[in-house]
Amino acid sequence: MNRCKRQRLVDGEDRISNLPQNIIGYILSFLPTKEAVRTCILSTKWIYNWTFMIHLHFDDSWLSSQKQKKSKKAHFVNFVDRAVRLLADSSVKSFCLRLLCHNNYEPCQVNEWVSAILEARLQRLHICYAEQVLFSSHSLFTCSTLVQLVLWVNCSLTLPASVCLPNLIYLSFSRITFASDSSAHSTDIILSFPALREFETRDCVWLTEQDVSI
Repeated sequence: MNRCKRQRLVDGEDRISNLPQNIIGYILSFLPTKEAVRTCILSTKWIYNWTFMIHLHFDDSWLSSQKQKKSKKAHFVNFVDRAVRLLADSSVKSFCLRLLCHNNYEPCQVNEWVSAILEARLQRLHICYAEQVLFSSHSLFTCSTLVQLVLWVNCSLTLPASVCLPNLIYLSFSRITFASDSSAHSTDIILSFPALREFETRDCVWLTEQDVSI
């Protein structure tokens, strides 16, 4: 490349940085989440661009190395916590959390992440966690924007008398114990998913005195 061309590239306009932040966030959503967040070191303009991402994917398989395992896990937890807190009020549309490689996460911490991110009115929620966790039934069953819901977690969910997720297309439950507040229910429980196309359930337990209709 001759000197003239190199000079034009060096002195050229940074068109990507000048894009609207929501467009940059959309572009960053095609990168792995941890790589997208690292763009904050590019310049002062990029410090918060990652907070406009619309897709988030956190996977503790990132912690594959056994060296400094505890410190890396603490870093991962802090990373997810910070991202969720910054993005819960944004336009994030999908959230995937896979905690399958490491144990002993604080159940209340995982519940806080999920409850906070549901406030963003998600379209897609995927939670995969091998250990026991607390979970907010109210936040989940009132998120009417959900299109995909995958819950592979060891948890208990209390069913309200009626649930309607009008946009839900794909639903997958695994290892969940469903219960009802018998003092609050005098009729059957109805779970309404009018747009549902695919439904699967594995190793789930239904502890209710009422009949459940899906």
